[in-house]
Amino acid sequence: MTFDSSLNFVEQKGVSVDENGQIYPSEIPENWFYARAEKFSTLKEREWTLRYKEGPIAVSVQECFPVSTFAVWGMSHVISPEFFIDINLDPGKELAWSRVYTFEG
Repeated sequence: MTFDSSLNFVEQKGVSVDENGQIYPSEIPENWFYARAEKFSTLKEREWTLRYKEGPIAVSVQECFPVSTFAVWGMSHVISPEFFIDINLDPGKELAWSRVYTFEG
């Protein structure tokens, strides 16, 4: 998985990050892996790509909301990136956001 900015993890079990910003399991997972980044100092839209390393399959996602933090978890058969938005609304107010998915392969 490649993320569009650097991450500082506050929790990290079984996950590595290389100098190019790629996030990946440290080894073939037999148990759960999990990582959670510290809150971002600048809230903005983010983009990321999850790519299957043994083929041309990938999904890229544009998070069309101000992302406040990020986590990823998984095991041998699943990986789940999660992007969070802080919500603080007055009564009667509304907030809308979206995601744009692009599939390859």
